[in-house]
Amino acid sequence: MSDRKKGALESPPPGWRLDPRYVECKTRRTQLLLAPSLHARIKAVAEAAGISFNAWCSMALERVVRDAERELEIENALAGDAGDAPDGEASPGPSM
Repeated sequence: MSDRKKGALESPPPGWRLDPRYVECKTRRTQLLLAPSLHARIKAVAEAAGISFNAWCSMALERVVRDAERELEIENALAGDAGDAPDGEASPGPSM
């Protein structure tokens, strides 16, 4: 079993370093109002996971958004007409 924390970034091999051009920084702030009981539950779960409250919320939101995007992709694929052109190709316009 790995000693690495779930969701933690893997360290580069010795002699290598992460390229900052490809590492997204957290630069956006938002204010989130939570019920005190939910705040306490999130705090407890984050502490048990060994991560900060903010990191846990960020990871949870990332999962929720990723799942919602997948659902939208599936819905869009199911809603598409059978005669639609494949991705990346323009569908033919109306005949004149």
